[in-house]
Amino acid sequence: MEDYILRGTYQDQNGFERGVHIKGSNIYQCVRRLLDNNNEFSRSTEAKFMGGHIVADYDVSSSVNTIAKYI
Repeated sequence: MEDYILRGTYQDQNGFERGVHIKGSNIYQCVRRLLDNNNEFSRSTEAKFMGGHIVADYDVSSSVNTIAKYI
């Protein structure tokens, strides 16, 4: 069941803000999908994300960045 939602934005290498809306079973799966679909995210210095089960209502920016380093 994909009931975890990850929403947010990051800056691409050209300085443009890119929106993210990903569903998955947990935050790790969402970050994996983010990395698979958006190669530029791993090089982003500006990223803000909200996440949660059913509703994205928690600031998970630091968690997403940390998980992305180790995947």
